[in-house]
Amino acid sequence: MGEMRSAAMVTPPSSGCPKTFAAPGLQAQLPGSGFEDKRNRPFRKRTLDDCAALVNEWGAAALSEKPDAIILVHGGPVAMPEDAEYILKRTKNCQGFYGASSMERLPTEAAIIEQCRKFKSIRRVDRCS
Repeated sequence: MGEMRSAAMVTPPSSGCPKTFAAPGLQAQLPGSGFEDKRNRPFRKRTLDDCAALVNEWGAAALSEKPDAIILVHGGPVAMPEDAEYILKRTKNCQGFYGASSMERLPTEAAIIEQCRKFKSIRRVDRCS
């Protein structure tokens, strides 16, 4: 852990009780907000306001145990840059966004879907007539 800290690497836990984030060597706290998904699947239950409240609650708890903790938002409906901005404007101690699927899977899905639509829209032209 010490080597990771000196190399400017962050070791963020992303689930559990806020008080567990005071463990030695852990610098960041990521309240687990659920799965990133912009397609309104049934498991997407939290709203952005729910996430802001969770980040405020867990952030305060983590900071009471570890005053130098880094509080980041991650997951759930926070999947796009405007979602992260929404949370940052509505939280007291959130210092940033920790991206995973929102940085790789979701943009890739969107690009693949759009490319498939383009191919699907191609119509054959009968050149024999």
